Amino acid sequence: MRRLVASALAGVSSTLLMEQASTAIYQRQAPATREREEALRTEMPTTVLARKLAHLVGTDLDDETAPRLGAALHYGFGASGGPVTLALVQLGLGPLTAGLAVATAMAMVVDEAANTILGLTPPPGQFPLSTHLRGFAAHLVYGAALGLLLAAGRDD
Repeated sequence: MRRLVASALAGVSSTLLMEQASTAIYQRQAPATREREEALRTEMPTTVLARKLAHLVGTDLDDETAPRLGAALHYGFGASGGPVTLALVQLGLGPLTAGLAVATAMAMVVDEAANTILGLTPPPGQFPLSTHLRGFAAHLVYGAALGLLLAAGRDD
């Protein structure tokens, strides 16, 4: 249980690093690219998800609560990557390889497919290539951080 909780905390920490990396890259992108992306995505996908989930249970979220719940969902997804990565390590993958594999899967499955399927973002083809590259790079930061944190906490 201790390893499971520690891996989830590593996932949360890695999510924070991922957000910092994504923000740093975003701030260096061309203004026209940022404007195009912002026109396509007026709210973060997890904020849209929070609104949709609230609607399913018969309530609406105000503009202060929705982003907070969206951030909690984002960190929850990030936390879930920790135990998945830990499971891959227990199956024999090295921690860094496992972290990068989970991060790549998250980027491809969530960012490039599920967000559109669930109606959280427009289709991937509408976004500039740099948006996809930034998201993938940020997920690699997540995976590397997660793998390194799990490697640092190994008992063996």
